[in-house]
Amino acid sequence: MSITTSKLEAKSRCGTGKGPARRTRAEGLVPACVYGKHLEKPFSIALDGKALRAAIATPKKLNTVMGLMVE
Repeated sequence: MSITTSKLEAKSRCGTGKGPARRTRAEGLVPACVYGKHLEKPFSIALDGKALRAAIATPKKLNTVMGLMVE
């Protein structure tokens, strides 16, 4: 069994909630939140929509490991 891994570039974004997320979408980006027990607190990022679609366009679809490079 092989694991498909994709690397995505992400930008850190300010603000959380509906308004900032809508502004991010208006720029053509996908708003997202990164969280986990290795982090002190969750943080918000923005991903390129086309790159995200390409990353999940694998036979496994959404069950893909993605590495993030945050600016």
